[in-house]
Amino acid sequence: MDVEGNGHNRHVDKVVNEKILTLMKQHQFTKCYGPRHLMFDLRRMNVSETKIPSYKQLQNKMFYFCWNKLLYINEVNPLEEKLRPLVFTGDESEEQPFVYHYKCDANNELVLGDGTDE
Repeated sequence: MDVEGNGHNRHVDKVVNEKILTLMKQHQFTKCYGPRHLMFDLRRMNVSETKIPSYKQLQNKMFYFCWNKLLYINEVNPLEEKLRPLVFTGDESEEQPFVYHYKCDANNELVLGDGTDE
C-alpha cells in the first residue's frame, strides 16, 4: 500500500500520534523537515505502513503544529526585526538594553549558523 499516494484519511492511534509530536518537536529547527521526512522517520521507528497517516494528514498536522504550538519560532526574520534596533553602537545610555551580534551578509542580514559549534 502506498501511504504517500493514499488520499484517504486514516485513524491515527495514540502511540503513533505521540511519535509524530515527538519528531516534530525534535525537528522544529530543522530546515525542510516536511511530511516525507516525517514518514521516513516513522518508518525508521518501525511504525507499520498501515498506521502511518497519509501525506496530506501529516502535512495538515505539521502546519497546525507550527502555527499553533511553535508560533513559527523557526523563522528568524520576526526576531531579527525586533532585535535590529537594539544592536550595540556604543552610544547607548547605561539604562538602555542592547544586543551583540557577529556578522552581517551583503544584504545586512545576520549570518546564522545551523546550531552546531562549528
